[in-house]
This record gives sequence, structure tokens and C-alpha cells, in this order.
Amino acid sequence: MPPSKKKTPVKSKKSAAKPKSFIVKTKIPKDPKAPKGALTAFMIYSSEMRPKLSPDISFGESGKQLGEQWRSLKPAQKAKFEKKAQADKERYQSEMAKYKPSAKMAKEIADAKAKAPKLKADPNAPKRGRTSYIVFSDLHRPAIAKKNPNMKMTELSVKLGALWKKVTPTEKKKCEAIAEKEKAAYEKALAKYTPSAEYQAAIDHLAKAKAKLSGGDKKAKTHSEKKKATALKAKTKKLKEDAKKKAAAVKKAEAQLKKMAAAEEKLAVMKAKALAASKALNAHEKEAGGAKKSGKKSTKKAPPKIAEAVAVDGPKKSIKKSPAAKKASKKK
Repeated sequence: MPPSKKKTPVKSKKSAAKPKSFIVKTKIPKDPKAPKGALTAFMIYSSEMRPKLSPDISFGESGKQLGEQWRSLKPAQKAKFEKKAQADKERYQSEMAKYKPSAKMAKEIADAKAKAPKLKADPNAPKRGRTSYIVFSDLHRPAIAKKNPNMKMTELSVKLGALWKKVTPTEKKKCEAIAEKEKAAYEKALAKYTPSAEYQAAIDHLAKAKAKLSGGDKKAKTHSEKKKATALKAKTKKLKEDAKKKAAAVKKAEAQLKKMAAAEEKLAVMKAKALAASKALNAHEKEAGGAKKSGKKSTKKAPPKIAEAVAVDGPKKSIKKSPAAKKASKKK
């Protein structure tokens, strides 16, 4: 047998980040007095079955096992949990109909909803250069932290600020030079930088969300509606003109059809007259032909009479009688 070829492992491509993953939504505060959300059939099943699983497995692993078990259940087995879920849903809807948050809580929720979401920094964007103070802090922080290991970050920042105020002009100039160099490098990289399609989509999404909150969305909607109305008006006008032209063409065609019908009628009359004339001519020719035949003189000469024969042939020549004539003369 030929040696089997080894399959080269396919490298899994990292999926591109979704646009919404770059957006940080404002957290809406939850009212502790609000009704508890309704449980799904799977959640009720999980709460009942989780204690039966091994205590050594993690929460994530237990969720995976419960999911597999739930998928393997038959519809009749799921019906029990679905019935409980439906009852809990009705309970939640009933409580929500009666629920009304306090004035303070309602204001907190409204303020949170009014805040526009924030955009995370693009990980592919060039990093901004440090200021001269940050350069100074980065140079002196390790030494101060080493001498004072129990010092808090806030205390360390205060110490660095005090040192920055007493910094010598030479050291300050050195820190400023480093900051300027980093700034120039950042501006150069920023000129070449183009955000990814996903990050650009996140920017556009955020701009729309801000416009909606500020009322700009309504203006845009009104403008869009006006634009649509203008386009619709223009289209209606064009359709009316087209309909008018087509109606005129139909009218013209109808007039032509009427003329053609009149011409056809005239042609039929002319054909009938021509046929009648042809018949009259044929009848006349027949009559004329009969009249000619009756009025014609015979060109054949009649047989000569006896007297004429005698006159022509002379008296000496006797006319021989036929035997039948002789018998007739004897009878007489």
C-alpha cells in the first residue's frame, strides 16, 4: 500500500473583532426593588440538575454538561420545565405591570440612558507620545518606589509632582527634547494610520448613537423624509407626463383605426359595385350574343328547284325521277 500522506494542520485564522466590541455602553443601574426577571426552561432545568453533577467540575464545565443534557431531552421531557417557565413569565409580566421605580431611581436610569456610549482606543492606532512630565516621572519612579516599597501610587504621584517643580532647567530641557521626539514620531505614524473596517464601523455606529441622543437623528430623519417626498413628487410628475403621452398615442391610434375602418367599409362598397357591374356586363354580353345568332343569314345555297334546274341545264336535259317519285306519280 502507498504511504499515507500526512495532513498538514490548518492554521486557524483569528476572527476579526466585531464593531460593537470597540463600544463601551453606559451601564444602566438596576433597581433592587424591581421584579426579578423570568427564568427560561433551560435555566429552571439547570437549577434543578446542577446539584446532581460532580462537585469537582468547574462552573463552566457544568454549564457545558447541562447544555448537552438539555439538547438530548425529548419534547415530552422538556414540557415540564417549559410549563414552569411560562408560569414564571406570567408572574414577571404581572409584577412589571404594577412596578413603578422611585423618583430617584427613575432619574438615575434616565441619566444613564442619556449618556452616549464610549469608544475604546484602537489597538492598531499609533501610541501618543509622552509629555515632558511623564518622561520625568518614568525616569524617577523606579528609584523612589525602590526606596519606599510601602508607598501608595497616589503618594508616589505627589512625590514626583513635588520633584518636577524643583527640577533643574537642564534636566527639564532633556525631558522636553525626548517628549518632542516622541511627538514627531507619533504625528508621522498617525499620518500613515488608517483605521480598520471594523473600527471605522464602530466610529460610525457611535456617531449615529450620539446624533440620536442629541436630537440630530430627528433632523436627519426629517431631511431624509423631505428628500424622499421631493423624489416622490418628481417621480409622480414624470409618471403623469408619461401617462399623458401614452393617452395621446392611444387616441391617435384609435383615430387611425377609425380611418382604416371607414376605408375598409368604402372598399367593401366599391367591391360590391364592381361585382354588380361585372355581373351586369356578363348578362349584357350573353343577351348581345343571342341576338347576333338569331339575326345571322345562312351562307349555304338552297338546292335548285326543278324550273331553275331546267332553266340552267336547258330543256333537252330530262330530270331523272327517283323510283319513289315514279310510284307516287302512278298512284295519281
